[in-house]
Amino acid sequence: MATMVIAGCGNNLEDVSGVTKGELSGVWQGGNGSSLALKENMKFTAKRLNTSYTEGSGVKVIAEEVVEGTGEWISGDYSPGTTVDLYFTRGGVATLTAASLNGDTVLWAWVGDGDAAILRKKN
Repeated sequence: MATMVIAGCGNNLEDVSGVTKGELSGVWQGGNGSSLALKENMKFTAKRLNTSYTEGSGVKVIAEEVVEGTGEWISGDYSPGTTVDLYFTRGGVATLTAASLNGDTVLWAWVGDGDAAILRKKN
């Protein structure tokens, strides 16, 4: 498992690779009511998702770097580790990266001035 430490904002995230589709599938929750449901059939639903994104007509922008929508997701191991690409139904893309935080796998993305928006999997 390759790791890269991301330090900032009090979080020490270690990017990880080798995260499986089964480990990624499920509901992920973050701050400010954000959630991301990654389904086994490779579909997703994002609500109030804090992330940098490539805007398209299918991305509903709620506020700066906060989006909602549905679409399909894929994952793969790229530098720096396992990434999840969200392809919104009518266009637009957002990318999250898997990381280890205090022993738990999380998904994160850069937002704002270098802050990390973190999603934790709901049990």
